Amino acid sequence: MWGLVGGRDAAVYGARWWIRNEVDVKPGVGLFGFAGVVAAMCAALDFCWSNPSFPHDADPDEAFSQGEYFKYSRYLVAFFCAGFVSLCGATVVYAQLGRPNTKIVAEYTMLVGFLALAFGVLSDMLDYSAVYWGAQWKGPGWGVALVGLGVSLKAAGSGFIKVTSTKNSKVNVTSLVIPGLGLLLVLLGALLFCASLFFYAYEPPVSMFGSLGVFSSQVEWEFPHGGMTLEHGVTVEWGEGVGIVISHMDSIVYQSPHNDGAFIVASLANEDDSTVPTATNDGEAGTFVIQDNPGTLSTEQVVRNVERVNSTAVQFEGNLYYVPMVGTSDARKSHFALVVNIEHSDNDTVVIRMNIHRDVTKGLPTNRVYLVAASDESERIFGLGESFSYMDLKGAVVPIITREQGVGRGLQPGTFWSDVFLGPARSSAGTATQHTYTAIPHFTTSSLRSFFLFGTPFSVMDFWRFDRISIEINATDDAVTSVGIIRATSPRKLVHAYTAHNDLIMRPLPGWVYNGAIMGFQGGRKAVAQKLSTVLQAGVPVSAIWLQDWAGQRNTSFGQRLNWDWQLDTKLYPDWVQWTRELWTKHNIYVLAYINPHMRPEGKLFNETKNIGCLIKRRGSILIQSSATRDFTFGTIDLFNETCVRYYASVIQKNMLANGIMGWMADFGEAIPFDADVPVDGHNAFPALWARTNRLAIDTFSNHTRKNAVFFYKVGWKIIS
Repeated sequence: MWGLVGGRDAAVYGARWWIRNEVDVKPGVGLFGFAGVVAAMCAALDFCWSNPSFPHDADPDEAFSQGEYFKYSRYLVAFFCAGFVSLCGATVVYAQLGRPNTKIVAEYTMLVGFLALAFGVLSDMLDYSAVYWGAQWKGPGWGVALVGLGVSLKAAGSGFIKVTSTKNSKVNVTSLVIPGLGLLLVLLGALLFCASLFFYAYEPPVSMFGSLGVFSSQVEWEFPHGGMTLEHGVTVEWGEGVGIVISHMDSIVYQSPHNDGAFIVASLANEDDSTVPTATNDGEAGTFVIQDNPGTLSTEQVVRNVERVNSTAVQFEGNLYYVPMVGTSDARKSHFALVVNIEHSDNDTVVIRMNIHRDVTKGLPTNRVYLVAASDESERIFGLGESFSYMDLKGAVVPIITREQGVGRGLQPGTFWSDVFLGPARSSAGTATQHTYTAIPHFTTSSLRSFFLFGTPFSVMDFWRFDRISIEINATDDAVTSVGIIRATSPRKLVHAYTAHNDLIMRPLPGWVYNGAIMGFQGGRKAVAQKLSTVLQAGVPVSAIWLQDWAGQRNTSFGQRLNWDWQLDTKLYPDWVQWTRELWTKHNIYVLAYINPHMRPEGKLFNETKNIGCLIKRRGSILIQSSATRDFTFGTIDLFNETCVRYYASVIQKNMLANGIMGWMADFGEAIPFDADVPVDGHNAFPALWARTNRLAIDTFSNHTRKNAVFFYKVGWKIIS
């Protein structure tokens, strides 16, 4: 902003001295619409590079009822700014040529600047909260775009140029100076128009979701305030003005939104499945861009009955209403039943499970359900798996989906150019801040609470509004949606309760891992032996060497890649068994390798897997995808089939463990398309199935491997010990 002001004023006073009032530029305005240039550039930045701040078609009408109007108002501002720049230059040229009505032309230029100002201010007023918070959360460049766009739009509108005379006879002013500058501005304006058109055509893919945070749904109770005490000292209160409050040892475990906000919201399903989440790109690089397509959201929740199920559970039952509202002759409604069950409780920890049921025989079908909880503005939120960009997720809208982390991750302009040059087909190589290899539907808060989901449904965690937490879960009516909530007296006990309750406690690593460094080498036996010798001579303790290229290498247009056939390359590593045995007997060094669930179509393993029907299909045909370049293709093992799981585990045993390999990187698992012939939750489920396959291979090979073999991976859903 200060650069804008300083540059503007320097240009103004420099021009007044140079042109000697040939063209009278009002003080504090800006030479030839300098502010207009910056405004248009910031508009382009805001549109293309802020990850993104514009509303998009994927944002549901319920969340942004006027999103498209805001979007087009920004486009209009960009065009007005470009027009302002062009007209400033055209005015100078027009006056230099001695044309009549120069004053009228200058006034039209002022009018365009005023319109840019008006639309800029109006746009900021209308969409500040709806766009900048709802459409994206504090992403890279967010603050820069917000301040720069707002200031420059207003500066552009406040500037104008007044032509008084154009006498070419004065000293130091040639006949080419003023027309040259004017033509340059016309050219700049034309370039800005082209840039606006380009950015409109190349609208960045949507990598975020419609936020429930800006959408309000209320709850109505058909009976007075009530309460009960369940086992383990857990109390439940409910009623108008209270909502639902679940407490343990005088601490609130769960509370519904304040001011009678609905605690259950649902989305209507369409018969054509148009409301199912879809990928807007082919995901060839694993960088899926997901478009959430919720149907009409319920606007009112009516609780008709509360009853004790048993000594540890209570049920709330009623209806969810959609426009038209309750009480009208054509009211639309769905059924809901929320069962709160106390699963564990002691002096330090309580674990409750909320099961959400929907009976399609009692109302319209739905395909999403939202559980909403009250939150405090000071409550910090952490977790959801592996987060590369932010520690505190308050204010975020985070989809829980495993996918490639990307190049740039919203930091511009690197992300933009990654999409242009690195994204195969329509895949987004740049991605956004929410992209992660390991997305786990579990988070903890500074209030010593923890929320988690059961199963592998596609979900979105919405922390946009500071007064609530909204959890969107994609599930049909025949599925019971379950959310776990934990309250503990310390962060450590929160994590322990989560891992113990979900049987996720990791087994200890074998002792040899701590004996020294695990060194990564490749290039063949001779090259590896030389490098290892250098390391050992330097006195570096080594516990293992990691050889990614044990199965060979391939040359592609992207460079040298691994050979995805998962059989030992005896040319690259001759006398493998003897060599690896000597490494252990002489130096106590194990050998680690690399494998993933994909196979190259030209390889022996692919054909073997194909013949037994163990490759994933899409629309009835074997799924063939590419990695980085079109000349590197692969098929994928069908781990949703238990027979195929056992088969691939046997491949690992025969080709790796039997050859003395004591560990490996189990790579990938994030590239299963949403339209593949797999279960509906297959994309998120696959990483856990892949980890389970590796564990099966180790545990069933020998007692020695069960105690000493290890594998590691970057993609995950739930930790497999």
